[in-house]
Order: sequence, then structure tokens, then C-alpha cells
Amino acid sequence: MLMKMKSLWIALIVIREVLSFEKGYYTIIAPGNVRSESIFHVSFTLNQFHKSCWFNITLTSYNDNHEYRYDSIEVKPGTTKLVELYAPYFDSQIANLDIYGYKGIISKDSDIMFVYTEPKWMFIQTNKIIYKPGDEVEFRVIYIDQLKRPAKINDDKIITVEILDDESNIIMVFYDIKFVQGVFKGKFQLSDYPVLGDWYIELKIDGDFQTIKKFEVDRYNLPKFNVQINTKEQVSIYDKQLELEISTRKVS
Repeated sequence: MLMKMKSLWIALIVIREVLSFEKGYYTIIAPGNVRSESIFHVSFTLNQFHKSCWFNITLTSYNDNHEYRYDSIEVKPGTTKLVELYAPYFDSQIANLDIYGYKGIISKDSDIMFVYTEPKWMFIQTNKIIYKPGDEVEFRVIYIDQLKRPAKINDDKIITVEILDDESNIIMVFYDIKFVQGVFKGKFQLSDYPVLGDWYIELKIDGDFQTIKKFEVDRYNLPKFNVQINTKEQVSIYDKQLELEISTRKVS
């Protein structure tokens, strides 16, 4: 018998009651909607069984057929067991949930599960805005989720960072980078005679553009300032206030 109902948080709950060869029946309750990279629960109940039963759970992504298995879940007769599972990151919004009984009962139950992927953000930061020829450029790529926590990415994803000059020449490529706590740090040296103008740090995942950061390479000298501080001719340690006259002047 298959029944469907809605919970208070408007997620589909699937309840299955299937007769077994032992003349008992079991009930499986699983959510119809889950968030990727979060915990969800599946409950098992055995009624009128005399022995424990063991189940395996498989979660399969529709897009790439990636499979995630949870094995050897024991449920004792006359009890309900709540199993805590983890939904990994999914490229697709639909996954297939398969539950197999392999000991104490032979069964297979399947249903579609809708996976909601929370938005994530990647952005690039540099230690300066303008660089001179010969400078070292330091940058970092930050990957966070909607709660500003370090986000995870599948290990099979190939992430590259390309450095391009003002004429769109690829100067350097960082291949297959890995994030540590949501951050990748990199650096590279500018030559003494680089192409001047706007340079770019471009991030790609599996060859697809994700985000970009612009910085400037130019020949420049930092401006110099003269700062002069004047006080009264006589100052006492008992003075509660000290009057200062501060003047600044740009000298170059």
C-alpha cells in the first residue's frame, strides 16, 4: 500500500507498507524533498516480525548517475529506527532513492527525491588593485554557501585559474586547484616588462566560466607627502589637553 501526505514544511513524505514473506509488514518514511549537502532522515518500522532485518540505501543523481550508498542498516522487530543520512552535492534537481532489504527480508523500494541546491558564491580577491612591473601578485579564491560557510565541491570537478593580460594572452594557468576550508591561495610574479593595462584572473570549473577579477598593471610611483606637527612652545606634564597643529603637503 502506498500513501502520500504533506508535512508542515511542505515536503512530500512517502510511506510504504509492504507485506513480507514472514507475514509481517514494514513501514519506510522518507522525505520527498531534501537540500544538497545537508542531513536528512529515513525511518524504518518492523511490525509482526520475529527477527531483525537489514537494509541498504542508494541515492543516485539523475544527471551524472553518481551513486551514494549507505549499507548495513539493522532494524529490530517491533521497533522504529531513525537513520541519519547525508545528501551530498548534486548537479541535478532529481535523485532516485532505492532501499533494499537483503537480510531477514528481500525487498526493493524506489521513489524519486527532489534535491534543492542552495546558492553558492565564488569570488576572487587580490592583495592590491594596481601592480607595477616586477611585482608579485597574491590572490585568493573564496567559495562559500548561503550561510557564508566554506562550501564543498565534488572531487571530480576540475577547477582551473587562468591569468590573462590586457591583450588576452594567457600568462599562467593554475591546474586542478583544491580548496582548503573554502579558500584557494595563489601567487605569481610579473615580469619586468609586462603588457600594461587591465589584467584578469579567471576561474573555470570543467572548462566553464565561473567568475573573474580585474586588476591593473602600470608604471607608477607612490605619491609622497610631508606631514608637519606643531605644538605650543611650552608643554607641561600637568596639561590635561595638548593642542596640536597638523599640516600635510604633497611633495611629488
